[in-house]
Amino acid sequence: MKKMLILFLVVGVLMAGLFFVSGQSNQPRNIIQRLGSVPEAQVSLFKYRLYLFGFIPVSDAVLEMERSESSQGAAWHVKGSVRILKALSGIFNVSMDLDSTIDAASQDPLRFTQKISMTGKPDARKEIIYDQQQAVMTVNGVKRKTGPHTQDPLSLWLNILRMD
Repeated sequence: MKKMLILFLVVGVLMAGLFFVSGQSNQPRNIIQRLGSVPEAQVSLFKYRLYLFGFIPVSDAVLEMERSESSQGAAWHVKGSVRILKALSGIFNVSMDLDSTIDAASQDPLRFTQKISMTGKPDARKEIIYDQQQAVMTVNGVKRKTGPHTQDPLSLWLNILRMD
Protein backbone atom coordinates (compact mmCIF):
# COMPACT_ATOMS: atom_id res chain seq x y z
CA MET A 1 0.00 0.00 0.00
CA LYS A 2 2.82 2.35 0.91
CA LYS A 3 4.67 1.58 -2.37
CA MET A 4 1.53 2.30 -4.35
CA LEU A 5 1.11 5.68 -2.63
CA ILE A 6 4.74 6.61 -3.31
CA LEU A 7 4.43 5.52 -6.93
CA PHE A 8 1.24 7.57 -7.29
CA LEU A 9 2.94 10.65 -5.79
CA VAL A 10 6.00 10.29 -8.07
CA VAL A 11 3.82 9.94 -11.16
CA GLY A 12 1.71 12.91 -10.02
CA VAL A 13 4.79 15.11 -9.53
CA LEU A 14 6.17 14.09 -12.94
CA MET A 15 2.82 14.83 -14.64
CA ALA A 16 2.59 18.23 -12.90
CA GLY A 17 6.13 19.07 -14.05
CA LEU A 18 5.32 17.99 -17.59
CA PHE A 19 2.19 20.17 -17.63
CA PHE A 20 4.19 23.14 -16.32
CA VAL A 21 7.09 22.79 -18.79
CA SER A 22 4.91 22.22 -21.85
CA GLY A 23 2.54 25.00 -20.79
CA GLN A 24 5.39 27.48 -20.40
CA SER A 25 7.04 26.69 -23.73
CA ASN A 26 3.75 26.80 -25.70
CA GLN A 27 2.34 30.03 -24.30
CA PRO A 28 1.75 32.58 -27.07
CA ARG A 29 3.63 35.23 -25.07
CA ASN A 30 6.79 33.08 -25.05
CA ILE A 31 6.45 32.13 -28.73
CA ILE A 32 6.08 35.79 -29.75
CA GLN A 33 9.10 36.77 -27.63
CA ARG A 34 11.19 34.16 -29.45
CA LEU A 35 9.91 35.46 -32.81
CA GLY A 36 10.84 39.02 -31.88
CA SER A 37 14.54 38.11 -31.88
CA VAL A 38 14.44 36.88 -35.51
CA PRO A 39 14.74 39.48 -38.31
CA GLU A 40 11.54 39.72 -40.39
CA ALA A 41 13.37 38.83 -43.61
CA GLN A 42 14.28 35.42 -42.16
CA VAL A 43 10.77 34.49 -41.02
CA SER A 44 9.25 32.40 -43.79
CA LEU A 45 8.47 28.98 -42.31
CA PHE A 46 6.85 28.08 -39.01
CA LYS A 47 6.50 24.49 -37.81
CA TYR A 48 4.43 23.74 -34.76
CA ARG A 49 3.33 20.54 -33.05
CA LEU A 50 -0.17 20.60 -31.56
CA TYR A 51 -0.73 18.84 -28.24
CA LEU A 52 -3.87 17.45 -26.61
CA PHE A 53 -4.04 18.44 -22.93
CA GLY A 54 -0.66 20.13 -23.33
CA PHE A 55 1.44 16.96 -23.54
CA ILE A 56 -0.02 14.39 -25.99
CA PRO A 57 1.25 15.17 -29.53
CA VAL A 58 -1.62 15.04 -32.01
CA SER A 59 -0.71 16.87 -35.22
CA ASP A 60 1.81 19.07 -36.97
CA ALA A 61 1.02 22.51 -38.35
CA VAL A 62 3.14 24.33 -40.93
CA LEU A 63 2.84 27.97 -42.01
CA GLU A 64 4.84 29.31 -44.96
CA MET A 65 5.05 32.87 -46.25
CA GLU A 66 6.67 34.31 -49.33
CA ARG A 67 6.54 37.55 -51.25
CA SER A 68 4.78 37.32 -54.60
CA GLU A 69 3.03 39.42 -57.19
CA SER A 70 -0.73 39.46 -57.72
CA SER A 71 -2.93 41.29 -60.20
CA GLN A 72 -3.16 44.13 -57.62
CA GLY A 73 0.63 44.42 -57.11
CA ALA A 74 3.00 43.17 -54.41
CA ALA A 75 1.49 40.57 -52.12
CA TRP A 76 2.24 37.98 -49.47
CA HIS A 77 1.41 34.37 -50.26
CA VAL A 78 0.74 32.48 -47.02
CA LYS A 79 0.12 28.73 -46.95
CA GLY A 80 -0.85 26.65 -43.96
CA SER A 81 -1.39 22.96 -43.43
CA VAL A 82 -2.31 20.73 -40.53
CA ARG A 83 -1.75 16.97 -40.58
CA ILE A 84 -2.59 14.33 -37.97
CA LEU A 85 0.50 12.40 -36.81
CA LYS A 86 0.94 8.99 -38.45
CA ALA A 87 0.51 7.18 -35.12
CA LEU A 88 -3.05 8.59 -34.84
CA SER A 89 -4.02 8.61 -38.51
CA GLY A 90 -5.58 5.14 -38.25
CA ILE A 91 -7.99 6.39 -35.58
CA PHE A 92 -8.77 9.85 -36.93
CA ASN A 93 -7.34 10.91 -40.28
CA VAL A 94 -8.02 14.52 -41.19
CA SER A 95 -5.97 17.23 -42.88
CA MET A 96 -6.48 20.89 -43.64
CA ASP A 97 -4.83 23.10 -46.26
CA LEU A 98 -5.17 26.88 -46.19
CA ASP A 99 -3.93 29.35 -48.79
CA SER A 100 -4.13 33.13 -48.67
CA THR A 101 -2.96 35.98 -50.88
CA ILE A 102 -2.54 39.20 -48.90
CA ASP A 103 -1.94 42.72 -50.21
CA ALA A 104 1.55 43.76 -49.04
CA ALA A 105 0.67 47.44 -48.60
CA SER A 106 -2.61 47.23 -46.67
CA GLN A 107 -2.19 43.72 -45.17
CA ASP A 108 -5.77 42.98 -46.28
CA PRO A 109 -6.58 39.58 -47.83
CA LEU A 110 -7.28 39.34 -51.56
CA ARG A 111 -8.10 35.62 -51.82
CA PHE A 112 -8.42 32.73 -49.33
CA THR A 113 -8.95 29.02 -49.96
CA GLN A 114 -9.54 26.21 -47.48
CA LYS A 115 -9.68 22.46 -48.04
CA ILE A 116 -10.52 19.96 -45.30
CA SER A 117 -10.04 16.27 -46.05
CA MET A 118 -11.31 13.47 -43.83
CA THR A 119 -11.20 9.76 -44.56
CA GLY A 120 -14.61 8.49 -45.68
CA LYS A 121 -16.06 11.97 -46.30
CA PRO A 122 -16.01 14.24 -49.36
CA ASP A 123 -13.51 17.09 -49.23
CA ALA A 124 -14.88 20.38 -47.93
CA ARG A 125 -13.64 23.31 -50.02
CA LYS A 126 -14.16 27.02 -49.55
CA GLU A 127 -12.89 29.90 -51.68
CA ILE A 128 -13.26 33.53 -50.64
CA ILE A 129 -12.40 36.49 -52.86
CA TYR A 130 -12.24 39.85 -51.10
CA ASP A 131 -13.02 43.28 -52.54
CA GLN A 132 -12.02 45.53 -49.64
CA GLN A 133 -12.89 48.78 -51.48
CA GLN A 134 -16.49 47.65 -52.06
CA ALA A 135 -16.68 45.91 -48.62
CA VAL A 136 -17.79 42.68 -50.31
CA MET A 137 -16.50 39.14 -50.18
CA THR A 138 -17.50 36.31 -52.51
CA VAL A 139 -17.75 32.94 -50.74
CA ASN A 140 -18.02 30.04 -53.20
CA GLY A 141 -19.75 32.34 -55.71
CA VAL A 142 -22.11 34.04 -53.20
CA LYS A 143 -21.49 37.75 -52.47
CA ARG A 144 -21.70 39.01 -48.89
CA LYS A 145 -21.22 42.42 -47.30
CA THR A 146 -18.25 42.78 -44.95
CA GLY A 147 -16.80 45.37 -42.63
CA PRO A 148 -13.64 47.34 -43.33
CA HIS A 149 -10.37 45.39 -43.25
CA THR A 150 -12.05 41.98 -42.96
CA GLN A 151 -9.42 39.28 -42.33
CA ASP A 152 -9.12 35.57 -42.99
CA PRO A 153 -7.27 33.31 -40.50
CA LEU A 154 -3.90 33.52 -42.30
CA SER A 155 -3.95 37.27 -42.90
CA LEU A 156 -4.93 37.76 -39.25
CA TRP A 157 -1.93 35.64 -38.23
CA LEU A 158 0.34 37.77 -40.47
CA ASN A 159 -1.04 40.98 -38.93
CA ILE A 160 -0.55 39.69 -35.38
CA LEU A 161 3.02 38.69 -36.27
CA ARG A 162 3.73 42.26 -37.39
CA MET A 163 2.30 43.93 -34.27
CA ASP A 164 4.57 45.61 -31.74
